[in-house]
Amino acid sequence: MPTNKQIGEKIFDKCTEIYEILNNDKEAEAKEKLFYLLDEIQDKALYPPILNHLIRQFGLYPYMNQDTSILEDKFLLECFKTDIGEDEPKVLHREQSRVLKRLLSNESLILSAPTSFGKSFIIDALIAMKKPKNILIIVPTISLLDEARRRLVRKFYNYNITTTTQQTNLENNNIFIFSPERAVEYFSFINKENIRLDFFIVDEFYKISKDYENERFAPLQNAILKYTSISDQRYYICPNIDKIKNENSILCKGMKFECLDFNTVFIHINKCYKNKDFEKEEKILEIVKKDEKTLVYTQSQSNIKKVCEILVENTIIENSNALLENFAKWLSKYYGEHYLNDTLKIGVGIHHGRLHRCLSQLQVRLFEGKDLLKTIVSTSSLIEGVNIPAKNLILWDKKNGAKNINHFTYKNIIGRSGRMFKYFIGEVYLFESPNEDDNQEKILDVEIKS
Repeated sequence: MPTNKQIGEKIFDKCTEIYEILNNDKEAEAKEKLFYLLDEIQDKALYPPILNHLIRQFGLYPYMNQDTSILEDKFLLECFKTDIGEDEPKVLHREQSRVLKRLLSNESLILSAPTSFGKSFIIDALIAMKKPKNILIIVPTISLLDEARRRLVRKFYNYNITTTTQQTNLENNNIFIFSPERAVEYFSFINKENIRLDFFIVDEFYKISKDYENERFAPLQNAILKYTSISDQRYYICPNIDKIKNENSILCKGMKFECLDFNTVFIHINKCYKNKDFEKEEKILEIVKKDEKTLVYTQSQSNIKKVCEILVENTIIENSNALLENFAKWLSKYYGEHYLNDTLKIGVGIHHGRLHRCLSQLQVRLFEGKDLLKTIVSTSSLIEGVNIPAKNLILWDKKNGAKNINHFTYKNIIGRSGRMFKYFIGEVYLFESPNEDDNQEKILDVEIKS
């Protein structure tokens, strides 16, 4: 067991190495090595002043330890503390702060940033600092709607938070959280009440394009067309867009586009499919045995079952978990025999669109717990429906149903690995080639199409 002095010397040497790389204008390489160092240390109490100052160079201020920072860095952290509706102010990273400053100056923005950027922090800070009367947030799924509602109810109890289209007497302060379809349905009522929106926020804005969202682009376009006319300020969020086509379209007229390639974690891509001796079954067992939080993406319910059968057949239960055992018994009693009964006993859950919502929510909660579910095997329902992170992400299939996954689905999937404060390094294992070209410019066409 190394002493604190030995640990400190090792950290100092690695910081010096990273500074040298940074001074040679290799910022991406230096940042990657910093994430690996933070992942290795884990305990923030061990951060010496030199490491805090190094973290500062990359604008990752929330990762700094204020107690062990030099006076200059302590002052900087105080400057970046922001009210986000919690008991204590939180430190924003450099790019979050820049975006927030523009929004506080009443700009309307389309923000493209990675999954790990922390975009919801900006929404919460806007509400806490500007105290707007009426806000509309459009999210793509009911699961994300529920997640946003739970977060905002906890922080902003002085707001009337509406998530259904039932018409009620509206209070002075309102937060409306709707899916595109509910937003369209509610518009006539909100318009009749002569309510103007101080903020109009759209999450996953890329779904406005027919090129990427064949099924539901029309309701989102319709909602944006309706609510733009009664909105004072707009903030649209999407991941991994390089450019907006038709910027003067009525759907985003008067908005500024901001593309930020600012990651708060490092995602390591393992292209397993390129290995000549690669076997899916062998590799998934190797990963799951690490006893780390793991999400497995598959294209269909039948493939979920196939993966679960592999895991059940090859896993020996050494220490059973009483809670998971009882959950499996309850499931068997009320839902009959199901392969989920067996997977739960080995710490594996499932998630797909046809599974009863209460079962999905229970498993997500168990996955978020420390020593409960370690793995969830899922279709795109979990990737798009719930914002939960994991250390490992396995891409078992390159398809979503019968079609190849598109760029945004792929980025959403791999974005589930790694998370601020939890997993500095996310491991992605590609079992099939996603046919993704990182050098190809990603353009979002916002033209109105029928």
